[in-house]
Amino acid sequence: MWWVLWLANLIAVSGRDISCGDAINNCRKDFAGCGLALYKIFKRTECLTALGLKDDKLVGIRVTRPMEKTCPLSCVSAINNLTATNAGKAMETCNCSRDSTCLTSKARLKRCVLSRTTNYTVFSCTQARKRCNGNKDCKRIQFSFLRRCTKLISGLECTKDCLNSQDELLNSDLGKSAQRLRVRRV
Repeated sequence: MWWVLWLANLIAVSGRDISCGDAINNCRKDFAGCGLALYKIFKRTECLTALGLKDDKLVGIRVTRPMEKTCPLSCVSAINNLTATNAGKAMETCNCSRDSTCLTSKARLKRCVLSRTTNYTVFSCTQARKRCNGNKDCKRIQFSFLRRCTKLISGLECTKDCLNSQDELLNSDLGKSAQRLRVRRV
C-alpha cells in the first residue's frame, strides 16, 4: 500500500517540475486545442499589445512595455481555452527557472484574466506598501516574504519556501491588492 502513495506523490511532484519549454512544446502538439489557444495569445497583435509583449522572430517573445489595464475579451477567452486543456494547465505550473520573460508572461496572463473578472483597481507599489506598513499583520507577512524570497528578487531562483511565503502574502487581506499593482516608471 505504501508504494501506491509513493507513486502518487512521485507523479504529483514530477508534474510540477516540467520546464515551461517542454510544456509549450506539449501544448503545440495539440494544435486544435491548446496549440490554437497559444497561437491566439502569442501571435495576434491584439493580445501581444495588451500583454505588453512582442514576438521577435529572432529571439521569441520579449517584454517591451507595461501591460494594458484591461485585456480584450478575445485574449481572456484564449487564455481560458488554453488553461482548460491538460497541456495548458501544465503551462500554469511549469518551471520558468531563471527566465524573467517566462515569469513575467505567466504573471501577465493571470492578470489579464483578472482584469476582466474582478474589480480591478490598480494600485502603485508605493501605495500598497504604505497601506501594508500601517497594518501589523501585513507588515509581518511582507517582511517574511522579502526575507524568504531574496533569491527570487535577485533573479536567481524561486524556492518552495518563497512560493509558500508569496501565497501567504497574496492571501492576506491587504496583500490581495498586491495582485493588482502597477509599477511606475522612474
